[in-house]
Amino acid sequence: MKRYDPDNGPDAAKWLALSEAERIELATDVHRADRLDADALVLHSALHVAVETQLAIREPISVSHALARLRAQGLSRHDAVHAIASVL
Repeated sequence: MKRYDPDNGPDAAKWLALSEAERIELATDVHRADRLDADALVLHSALHVAVETQLAIREPISVSHALARLRAQGLSRHDAVHAIASVL
């Protein structure tokens, strides 16, 4: 897996085949242009990784349900991931 796209989400098997460090690096690459300071960038990326990993393993299932509900309410997938991460 060479790129993470929070608007489309990763293929679960490919995502889970990566190390956590590789996942964080992919999420960091997407958010570099957001002009976050270094610590905030890593934290933001780690939160993306936590949510995406929960979605990939479908545990807890409530995360998948929350993503579907938020998308149905009109949020982009990326914004839905942020909303779920805010609960973490």
